[in-house]
Amino acid sequence: MNQLTNHRREVSLPGLWHDYANLFPMLDAAAQDNLRADIQAHGVREPVILFAGRILDGRNRYMAARDLDLDFPVVDFDGTDAEALAYVLSTNLHRRHLTK
Repeated sequence: MNQLTNHRREVSLPGLWHDYANLFPMLDAAAQDNLRADIQAHGVREPVILFAGRILDGRNRYMAARDLDLDFPVVDFDGTDAEALAYVLSTNLHRRHLTK
């Protein structure tokens, strides 16, 4: 992953979601509200991960930061297509909102 950079709400990310990100659902409304409240209080702690210029991981963080007009950290995923898919699967299969 390359150097961390910050983006703001007005920065448009082309195509927004990477196809691999779409393999998993967005948070439900209540969870989105909780995440937005946490980000408002503490900022975005985990970076939004980009691959091929689109969000690979962090769609919900991106949406919350955008809604709050906050800066958010961004990291470019530096790997192959297969590695990007493996990253998304590994990261998302262990998240609590998907294992309940």
